[in-house]
Amino acid sequence: MTPPLETRPLPKDSRPTTPRSERYVGEIVYIYAFDVAYDMKREGVKQLMGQPVQQVAIDASKRTPRQHLFYRPQMVHLPAVERTAPIGKVKVQRNIKLLPVGAISITVRVPFEVSHLGDLVGYHDLTFAEGSLHDEVRDLAEQVRQELKDYYIKPNEKLADEEAYTVFCIHAPMEDGDGKHISSEQWLDEHRREVA
Repeated sequence: MTPPLETRPLPKDSRPTTPRSERYVGEIVYIYAFDVAYDMKREGVKQLMGQPVQQVAIDASKRTPRQHLFYRPQMVHLPAVERTAPIGKVKVQRNIKLLPVGAISITVRVPFEVSHLGDLVGYHDLTFAEGSLHDEVRDLAEQVRQELKDYYIKPNEKLADEEAYTVFCIHAPMEDGDGKHISSEQWLDEHRREVA
């Protein structure tokens, strides 16, 4: 058994300089990946869950190769749904990506606005008033698996455990205690204890 972590107050000069009354605005991106089959047929899926399926667009910048020699996955943008999050009603965006290796990826975006970084902890294993995000995504993945079963080569008999990632995207504020704009690195350095 490991001993409890000892916490000590930060030295006065290393405490965050940002005021406590600021509001953090951004979105949390939940990414779930599921293996659903050994492979997928190369014929394109036209529609999924009542929505048109589109090819994922690749950035056409100078850094991108002129000839794309790799497969572009297909994607479905589902209509936004309203859920009751810890901060109240939010519009939740959901996308499904179909990967040619017999996998699907489901991305869920939840906006937030909080007073303190610590308020974001409750978003890691998010539960809406309507139920847990995890269960909702698994149900969605199962619907996709059933709807696409004719496109799969050696489909899995049941939905396997997912790989899940949570990304916290803070859009604002990026200012110091005096209201001056600062870099992301400087902001992270000043808030490293709170982020941890």
